[in-house]
Amino acid sequence: MAVEDVVTVMQAASKLAKRAASTIHGRDHGLEVRVFAPQRGSLELVLEFVAPVATSLIAGLLVEYVKRKLAGPRGDREERDDDPIERLLRSKLADRALAELTSPLGREGILSMRLTTRGGDTLEITREERPQLDRGDRIWEEETETTLRVVSPSFVRGKWRLAEGRNEISAPITDRAFNERIQAGTETFAKGDHLECRVAKYVVTNTRGEMVRLEYEVVHVYRHIPR
Repeated sequence: MAVEDVVTVMQAASKLAKRAASTIHGRDHGLEVRVFAPQRGSLELVLEFVAPVATSLIAGLLVEYVKRKLAGPRGDREERDDDPIERLLRSKLADRALAELTSPLGREGILSMRLTTRGGDTLEITREERPQLDRGDRIWEEETETTLRVVSPSFVRGKWRLAEGRNEISAPITDRAFNERIQAGTETFAKGDHLECRVAKYVVTNTRGEMVRLEYEVVHVYRHIPR
């Protein structure tokens, strides 16, 4: 395996694990991903999750997430905001990290990858299965911290209309704690309110690398500023 592929896999594993941790424990999960015991005589890389929270839950969530992705969409499955698996399945950051994590399967000579947790759960992904995990388009994310003006809120799952200066965007807000406050009625909004937040931007391209569209996601709300 090329050195560049090893680096890609390790970085993708870290991003995917941290995204999973945030769906369970919120922004302050404190998770670190470390390589702690490369095996001699093989291409196996052993990653260790280090965090002040339950890492076994994060590892289990990642395995279940990949299993669901391999199983494909189920039209009869109920989507629930309180289900971390469902939130992870809707995450474009997780999609991108998983595509990067399994990218070596597109290389000549790499036939399979295996994910194993310390609890003994093992999941093998083959070259033939990789297309089921790749979105087909390529999504490059960039995260920035900014202040957005609320143009039109969405209190059911959907996209908010938000503005930064004269630039107006539509974006879901996937901050779990923020959405829980909305459902509890402790957050109320009026047109012209502002949100200090962290926003992920995705550049969606076609197979020729040409930009098709931009997508946005508000991943964390730091502060709600009433008008």
